[in-house]
Amino acid sequence: MKGIGGGSPARRSAVAALLALSACTIERRTDRVTQQPPEPVTSAFLRPWGESSPPVGVRSGDLVWVWAMTGTVPGSVPPRLVEGGIAAETRQALDNLVAVLSAAGAAARDIAQCSVFLADLAEADAMRSVYADYFPAPPLRIAGAASGLTSGARVELECTAVLPSP
Repeated sequence: MKGIGGGSPARRSAVAALLALSACTIERRTDRVTQQPPEPVTSAFLRPWGESSPPVGVRSGDLVWVWAMTGTVPGSVPPRLVEGGIAAETRQALDNLVAVLSAAGAAARDIAQCSVFLADLAEADAMRSVYADYFPAPPLRIAGAASGLTSGARVELECTAVLPSP
């Protein structure tokens, strides 16, 4: 080994190891299953009333988020609230919410959590009676008072839904 690499014994050992490795072959292992990487999750904004309308939700994988649902008439420019007070606004807001969920492939029964914002907590009972028509088995709900709701609304909703498994 004196002719190989010369120098210190450590250097000669390293050169000998490289020569031994160069005679080895590397083969792919076939004794274990390899997992494919998961497909990337894509997200899509939801615009059920046309591409020119602002997004009112997003679908990402099997989750759907919907925000700022008020009792506005879909497609009205400028946005116009339905007439009839809190009950009519709640009904329209929930109709709008169901339309957005439908555009994402979900339904009201898929809602996991819903937040309700009221301009006046004294109107909570009227809101609850309409809400119960849409959710016989209601999802988790958080309700609270908020001032300055979108377009002067009396009620505003946002929710998170989980799409059913195929």
